[in-house]
Amino acid sequence: MGYFIFGLIFIVLFSYLSWIAYKSKKVNRFLKIPIILMTGFMVVIGVVLLFARPSSDSASNEHNQPRKTNNSVSKSSSKSTAKKNRSLSQRAKTTSKSKRVTKVNNSLEKVLTQSQGFATGKLDKDGNPTNDGTPNDNFAWALYVQKIVFNKNRTFSVYMDPKFIDLSEDTKKSYAHSIQNISMSVDDLNASDSEVEDGLHTEFLVGQKIVGISSSGYNYSFPN
Repeated sequence: MGYFIFGLIFIVLFSYLSWIAYKSKKVNRFLKIPIILMTGFMVVIGVVLLFARPSSDSASNEHNQPRKTNNSVSKSSSKSTAKKNRSLSQRAKTTSKSKRVTKVNNSLEKVLTQSQGFATGKLDKDGNPTNDGTPNDNFAWALYVQKIVFNKNRTFSVYMDPKFIDLSEDTKKSYAHSIQNISMSVDDLNASDSEVEDGLHTEFLVGQKIVGISSSGYNYSFPN
């Protein structure tokens, strides 16, 4: 808009001055021709200034271009933020799951230690230490267990004393059932009704060798 006004003033002013000079009797006639030529040149410049607006539009387009870039950057930033949030959410779920597994294993360790105390008579019926307690045969199974581990895939791995292998089939099944019952009773496990009914998959190991497996419905098998 500024170029347009300036060009218009340019044309009008020099046209007017040229007209005055041409009509003036004081101006030598030999000078009138250069004045007219100079005026024509100035008029051309004025016309150029009048049509200089496209440059302004171009500048405006160039000014708008960064907005597109900013929009692109904004979209990219949004995608990056969403991906980061998903990653943080997944990490939080993994952390929560790991904490739950740790809690269950801590509870299993306490339950096993207590059961072994009942089995040896070192704990009374209330779980208090005693020197003249009577061994409780209902917890005899605990003397064959070294460790009970709850895994992230919601299964149990029970590490047994090697003497477990020498027990009869019926005794193995009885002890395995007691072990699985006590494991499923841990509060932090938060077992569903179906898990309680069928029992979680459990492997019985001596070292790294599997010596027993529980299937759905608390059924046990002990391969030779």
